[in-house]
Amino acid sequence: MKLLKLVSTIITAVAISSTANATIINTLSGVEYEWMELTESLGLNRDQVEARLVDSNDVLFGYEYASRDLVESLYLSYIPLTEVSDGYAIDDPAYIIATQNFMDDFGVTGFEDRYFEPITEDGRRLYVSNRYTTGGILGLESECLGIEYSCYAGLRLFTSDDSQMVVTYNYFDNFDASDGIIGIPDSSSSPPGGSFLVRVSEVPIPPSVWLFGSGLIGLVGFARRKKA
Repeated sequence: MKLLKLVSTIITAVAISSTANATIINTLSGVEYEWMELTESLGLNRDQVEARLVDSNDVLFGYEYASRDLVESLYLSYIPLTEVSDGYAIDDPAYIIATQNFMDDFGVTGFEDRYFEPITEDGRRLYVSNRYTTGGILGLESECLGIEYSCYAGLRLFTSDDSQMVVTYNYFDNFDASDGIIGIPDSSSSPPGGSFLVRVSEVPIPPSVWLFGSGLIGLVGFARRKKA
């Protein structure tokens, strides 16, 4: 019995390790969600992604596009400030750390190395040399500009050579899902990022893990018969 418990533990550990690198687990409104990294669907339009969502052999199988409200809740779980206008730079250290955490989890989907001058809401001009972007398409078919379009939301992080950092919202007006979201064509050949894909959290057991586990159980049975 102890050996069977050990086999079960090994199967669970392998299953968790097989999904840990590409997913982010968080709890929103009491529900635990599993998100796919944006970089996993980088550069794919919605039609291409949705074809993978129904392929049982694909890493995206079982996921679906997140609604606007759910993505808003996701952003606010990282960056709980809502009173800064869209498009202005923010140089608050807490904001910068929160944005870095989001990018660490979901991946960087774009980078530019050139001169920028973002402006803060109070009119200060900041001089920076790099821009990192993380973002993706999202939304149910009825939420954007009709079934031919998807919504898009993202974040930008600016850095300078002297390590000064600033961050801006991008395409979310105060992270309010009821306003400020642009639509991009679903048929776009090069969307500006990945896709916000989500499912209710669970730990899927890949077929290879089940095969590994059944092999171990078989060896246990063989050893017991031989001993008898």
